Amino acid sequence: MRLLFRLAMVLLLLLTTGARADSFNFSFVSQRFTVTGTFYGNLVSPGVYFINGLTGTINPGKEPPLNELNYVYPGEFNGVLNNDNLLFTKQPYVDSFGISFFAGSIVYYDLIHDQFGYAVLSCGSSPCTGSNILRTPGDLEVSLIPEPPSLLLMASGVLVLGVGMRRMAWGRFA
Repeated sequence: MRLLFRLAMVLLLLLTTGARADSFNFSFVSQRFTVTGTFYGNLVSPGVYFINGLTGTINPGKEPPLNELNYVYPGEFNGVLNNDNLLFTKQPYVDSFGISFFAGSIVYYDLIHDQFGYAVLSCGSSPCTGSNILRTPGDLEVSLIPEPPSLLLMASGVLVLGVGMRRMAWGRFA
């Protein structure tokens, strides 16, 4: 019985150490609009994630699907707006290069943090230079979504503690 229990624990630990991509819920709130959704990324260094996908909406906006967010790869957008798509687990969550996305087919957004705080830079016409870029300040909230292996590990730990406490209780009253 003990051998079976040990084998089960080893198997459980092996299942929880697989490669994973992390997910983060985010919400940017300004006086003009709200952007909410989920970032998907991979850990590149402690506390730093490369965002390689996102889902979400911008409101108020146009009717779906024109209000749905789409991912923009890192690099230049029309020669001006640069993004590195890095997310940090501590404040500030993004840097001055930011995380970029677009809604519909024409409006490009870059979620940044600079000396003035969090903001979304938007550009609805080409080229994205000077007066074509609108800066909208706001507040950004980011929270990690626990992945299934962590939940499995936590549940197994609670189960082991429960079994151990039950054995102790039976030993005292037997």
